[in-house]
Amino acid sequence: MTQMPTTAPGRFVASSRALRLALWFAAGVGLVCLLPALFGLGLSEIAHGVAAVPLTVLPPMIAAQALVVLAGARKWQIVLRALPEQPVRLDFGLCSTATTLGALAGQVLPIQIVTPAIRAWLARRYDVPLLRSIGGSIYEQMVDFLVLVAAGSASFVVWMLGTFVGGGTSATFL
Repeated sequence: MTQMPTTAPGRFVASSRALRLALWFAAGVGLVCLLPALFGLGLSEIAHGVAAVPLTVLPPMIAAQALVVLAGARKWQIVLRALPEQPVRLDFGLCSTATTLGALAGQVLPIQIVTPAIRAWLARRYDVPLLRSIGGSIYEQMVDFLVLVAAGSASFVVWMLGTFVGGGTSATFL
């Protein structure tokens, strides 16, 4: 039996991580492709829907989404620094990388689960305790949830006032 040559320590570990990442990526792409088919949507219907949106809408949408991800990273960083007893200080680059990877994985898996998991996985390399990392993410998500409930309630009130008082849509109220 011949031994495989090892040119760099840890190379096998890195290649198995890359393989795992590629498998997860393939599973995610497969799921994204499978879901429209389950609802009877063909590629032409999807392409038609995407093509109907003017390209002038794309730059503001990209900027808004980038700001959402970067704001999430900053919120997580602030929460980790504000923890009582051992505050955790991670640089913004790591926080934004972890949040971005969580948001990407959240396109095919539940974002409330994968974002804290990915953040914890990356933060453990900097000796951040698992519960602190996940707890910080959950705290941030709870604040997001409360803001969404408040915004949704306010939007509902505006919509109802526009519908019943304005005699039409909420656009006539505004």
